[in-house]
Amino acid sequence: MRNIISIYTCLFCLLLAMMLCPEALYAQKSKQHLRHMKRQDRRISQYEGELRPDLFRKYSTAGISIHGFNYFGDIAPTNFSAKYLNFTRPGVGVSYGMYLSPRFMVKGELLWGRLEADDFAFFDPHDKDEVFKYTRNLHFRNDILELGATTAFSLLPEKSNYIVRRMANPYFFAGAALLYHNPKAKVPATDLHGDPLPNAGTWVPLQPLGTEGQYSEGYNIQPYSKLQIALPLGAGVRFKLSRRLNASLEMGYRFLFFDYLDDVSGHYVDKGALRSELARAMSDRSMETVAVVSGQPRDMEAIQQVIRQITYVGKDGIEYTVFAGYGHENEGGRPNTRGGEANDSYVVSTLRISYIIGTSVHPFYKSGK
Repeated sequence: MRNIISIYTCLFCLLLAMMLCPEALYAQKSKQHLRHMKRQDRRISQYEGELRPDLFRKYSTAGISIHGFNYFGDIAPTNFSAKYLNFTRPGVGVSYGMYLSPRFMVKGELLWGRLEADDFAFFDPHDKDEVFKYTRNLHFRNDILELGATTAFSLLPEKSNYIVRRMANPYFFAGAALLYHNPKAKVPATDLHGDPLPNAGTWVPLQPLGTEGQYSEGYNIQPYSKLQIALPLGAGVRFKLSRRLNASLEMGYRFLFFDYLDDVSGHYVDKGALRSELARAMSDRSMETVAVVSGQPRDMEAIQQVIRQITYVGKDGIEYTVFAGYGHENEGGRPNTRGGEANDSYVVSTLRISYIIGTSVHPFYKSGK
């Protein structure tokens, strides 16, 4: 009995010591772990010169990133210009990657970023090739939420483990992503009849309005989905900052399979067929005298020298005055085109900081050694 009491007394004292002095125990354990890690690091570094795949030690990274988003589509010049840089918009992201071999890694990433464009800012009313898009006067912004998975191929093979990885290594990447988008535009002060709009000056979603007749009778146009598939493709360079920190600079192009990232794709429809005054005002903005995003006056005189105005009676029995080709399907010297048929796309520029995690550092011997 005395032995049992002595054992329980010792256990009780040990438990009490652990409760009263956890910091000391943790510090002791941390010191032992640190000494163990240093010993293992010295042993594993013996493979510094090795590039053979059978000596490679897998490891993982967790990263945060900042991005620049640039849009390419209907509300943008067909040729790249410095104006694109004026519409670079910010983004942020988090990622998790795993290095599987000396050349290959896989990465999952969640990004948020904004795309934006404006006919008024991009096009010149005095240029005969640009005056038509200046007249159109459309704009949008779209907050993108992208969840993607990519595979990266390093140009140079990595060494045996993360401790002796290269100081810099270029790479290429490709993959697939699911994105959520919701294009919006800013509401003008008045509707097409000059009456005030209740939500003037606010940004409203465009998809529910059916600006190209998606919800209107007589038009066989299906509403586009806010969930879409993208294919990321690009290149970058990864830099070693410290034993466990990497920095990456990369440029990625997103291939899309739809043309409504900007809510613009097809033709103008009869304004009388649209469901509300807000839908009519957001569908055709060619008669607005002020560019609502910047608040600057538009050069209506330059437009009228090239494009004439017409008046027609809509399906609702109301008269509408528009520029020829901008809202009326039967008259005017210019096709009733609102957008093009080519799919939209966007480019993501990235600066990513990654921390190496999930490593069990011990010598990795090839099979049979």
